[in-house]
Amino acid sequence: MQADAITRFKVGNREFRFYLPDPDDHIQRIIRETSAFYELEMLADMLLLITEGDLIVDCGANIGNHSIFLAGAAEATVIALEPFRHCFDILDRNIALNDLDGRVLPMPLACGAKCGTGTIIPGEPANLGQTRVSTAAKDTGVEVEIIPLDDLKLPAPVRMLKIDVEGMEAEVLRGASRILKEDGPIIYAEAFNDNALAEISMAIRPFGYNPTFRFNATPTYRFEKK
Repeated sequence: MQADAITRFKVGNREFRFYLPDPDDHIQRIIRETSAFYELEMLADMLLLITEGDLIVDCGANIGNHSIFLAGAAEATVIALEPFRHCFDILDRNIALNDLDGRVLPMPLACGAKCGTGTIIPGEPANLGQTRVSTAAKDTGVEVEIIPLDDLKLPAPVRMLKIDVEGMEAEVLRGASRILKEDGPIIYAEAFNDNALAEISMAIRPFGYNPTFRFNATPTYRFEKK
């Protein structure tokens, strides 16, 4: 591990360390330049709504920015799903760097409405966060397993669900109907345009959810039950 690829900063009395090997990537560059977590306003909002020991599912965990904050600052347990092997390997290193093994549980999986396989379509080097999973038969490349969230063997009810999966957010939610019905988690989901917001809202409205707040440059909404 390159020593100069490690960025260190504190939140309260706790020091966090991040391995950031991709100098051009947007998320890694922001963390490195600001010496702070990415999307900190939304993370602070999340922190107010969870307590120690809560179970959080992070779909599209990337390099671990959200997962590590929630596990380290709030002492929550986080299931971190990241299908892109390059980002998953960085996520795994960052979990170890912050002594969060056992509190952040990484899984190299994608989530969707049903079981299957997809193809990884990598984002540009300047924005690896735009990596997506395609289920189109014509796409070729690295295959990844897709699993509904309802099929995961989770250790506790889900308190919070964060979804940032580059256009598959509604599909993820369609595969989580049991969790939405039984656990009623607070949801943070990216919706990059009005059509995406409408699709997400349609998927979860039968469970009593409505958008209550918007965050981030790429719109991400907090959804809660009435």
